[in-house]
Amino acid sequence: MLMNYPNLGNRYHFFESSFARGGSGEIYRVLDRYTGKIVAIKRLFSSVSSDEMIYKFKTEANIYLMLNHPNIVCLNDFIIKDGIHYLVMEYVDGMPLDKYISEETGPMSTSLAKNLMSQILDAVYFAHTKRIPLKGYKGVLHLDLKPSNILITKSKSVKIIDYGISQGTEEQRAEKIIGTPLYMAPEQYDLTQDLTIKTDIYSLGLILHQMVTGDLPYRGCRSNKELFERILLTQTDRITDIYKYVNRSFQNIIDHATVKDASQRYGCCMEMKDALQSIN
Repeated sequence: MLMNYPNLGNRYHFFESSFARGGSGEIYRVLDRYTGKIVAIKRLFSSVSSDEMIYKFKTEANIYLMLNHPNIVCLNDFIIKDGIHYLVMEYVDGMPLDKYISEETGPMSTSLAKNLMSQILDAVYFAHTKRIPLKGYKGVLHLDLKPSNILITKSKSVKIIDYGISQGTEEQRAEKIIGTPLYMAPEQYDLTQDLTIKTDIYSLGLILHQMVTGDLPYRGCRSNKELFERILLTQTDRITDIYKYVNRSFQNIIDHATVKDASQRYGCCMEMKDALQSIN
């Protein structure tokens, strides 16, 4: 069957169908003939290319260009061809963290969890403190940190992806609720509250819980309403009660990162990393 691939000239050779697809676009694995390397090309669907979507896509491109960090996927090029927008990005031969946990590790050892989470914290801290030449971007909030947006390579290196709904640390928040419900902080559900670096820290606490237990932080929720109530009112499932095999010191870090009152959480990712490194 002859595939109808995008045509971006001689440099980029499309050889297979998209490997990821969402509501606004799709991602291809492509050969860059100039370098001989495989890259990932993200294409924005023309059917959703409103002024707002194009602005977000260009903002995402600008963010990636500035976030030059070994644990954040890098952008190689931004292309507009025949009215279609493309991001040419580093291709990561890795596995999403949730799949890595379920298929490779199960509940992680203390040393592996410390190693991977330290890399994640380094990357998120870098973004939080990186000035971007965009209004309100004295730093970058991810706002959708979750295991499926964290890739783990065979050498156990971390790559964070998908800054598509990010915002600046001093940018006015979006007028709609954004994020993935299970990993959202309480303030993300309330449009009257500001989003800060501590919003991302909350999500990282939930991710750490999943890494060391192999389970979701709020088990047994039968509806989004029940999940919403637990996020607002209760702590994550107790490691000390349910997961006897997990180092109990992780509970203190998870609890500090996921306090409902954002002002009581870690002040920055490096504070959380320091606490993590103190675990034996």
